[in-house]
Amino acid sequence: MLRPTRIRPAALLAMLLLVLGLQKAWFTLVQSPGIDYYDFWVVPQAVASQSGINVYSEESRVRLGQEFLERSRRPGATQKQQVVAGARQRLDPVATPFLYTVFRPIATGDYERDYLRYQVLCLFLLIASVFFIGHSLRYSLAALFALAAVFSSAILPHVSELIVGNVNRLQLGFLAFFLLLRCLRRFPGRDYLSAVVLGCIVLFKPNLAPVAVVYLLYAATQRRFRKTLFSILGLASGAAIAVAASSVFFGSLRCWKDWTTILPNVVESIHPVSKGNYSVARIVFDRAQVDISRPLFAALLVLIGIVAVVARRPTRRETPAKTVRPREYREDVLAVGMGCAAALLAARLVWLHYYLLLVPLLMYSLRPRDRLFRESAALYLTRLGVSGVAILLLSTLTVPAPFGWETTTLSAVRSCGAAMLLFILGLVQTLSLKNDPPRLPSSP
Repeated sequence: MLRPTRIRPAALLAMLLLVLGLQKAWFTLVQSPGIDYYDFWVVPQAVASQSGINVYSEESRVRLGQEFLERSRRPGATQKQQVVAGARQRLDPVATPFLYTVFRPIATGDYERDYLRYQVLCLFLLIASVFFIGHSLRYSLAALFALAAVFSSAILPHVSELIVGNVNRLQLGFLAFFLLLRCLRRFPGRDYLSAVVLGCIVLFKPNLAPVAVVYLLYAATQRRFRKTLFSILGLASGAAIAVAASSVFFGSLRCWKDWTTILPNVVESIHPVSKGNYSVARIVFDRAQVDISRPLFAALLVLIGIVAVVARRPTRRETPAKTVRPREYREDVLAVGMGCAAALLAARLVWLHYYLLLVPLLMYSLRPRDRLFRESAALYLTRLGVSGVAILLLSTLTVPAPFGWETTTLSAVRSCGAAMLLFILGLVQTLSLKNDPPRLPSSP
């Protein structure tokens, strides 16, 4: 007979914290109308019922806003739908056609039911992402429950995500699925298949394009040329699949042309920090009227590339492709985390909930010491300390604003500071890869 697995008291306590955290998250989401989710809910229904519609045109934005406002006044519509429809009398669809295609199955016409299902799905994906990434990095069960509790209820980015109903938890779930494919054993096509998924992730919401760039950069600088080649092919295939699927849903390829035509207007209408845009580039622009987003992104890529080259190990004979190499998987998790951090630091528009994308880099930095890798106690304690400071900066803990700053300015500085700290820590951890042992032989 199999013996029942014993759960240690620390894990039970952490599990209780997670339950309390989820309860707090639930109270937040049921009281929130989901202002961002509303656009994701309206547009797929409009496309499905009106063939060939250009949802990005000014005429459609106004007409659809008024049409669904009238629907919210019909008998059976909930107060939540009425509130959000009143606030969105003019829609603001700026997402890709592929995002609206993905949302079609969860936009059935019943706003209250669809919204709650979506929030439950997103909560599940957040917890599942934490557990999968943590398990792959050898976290204990107690640590997994504790981190899930912190990320679900104690950091401001997730509280903001619960209120507006955006897609950052979906993106985390997609990235965790990408890393899951990177873990496939005895599957020689994992480089291509995982990159196909990453290509779809980028077309879902292009703010994660830096993840693909950094992923390829790590692979190329570590002389994993086969992986680099198949990843490029996979990214192209994933993008083609996303374009094809959305074109079928919208009725033609024109939807992508319509989307690209609004991008210049979106860039010009970027909100200031006072309106909640917690972007480093926007902070600088508001102070000095200089747009540093592109030079900053280029500088971040150069930094990552230089550090990755320095961390490169001497060429060794390749081990069989069937085996998942611990070092290579760590590189993949680190590349995803660094790509997310670079995206947040260099973007022109970063709402508070976008900082939820720091979770992969946080989890990599908080990982326990592994006997397979040589790591000094100083580096171990440093990454734990810096990660703890980053979590405090992102936490719901309130502190008085210094220097007469407004609350939004303080929140922007805290969020950007957390991203900068983790990015620098990620560079240090990239350098530490050089001290890892040689690639392990295949498992029997």
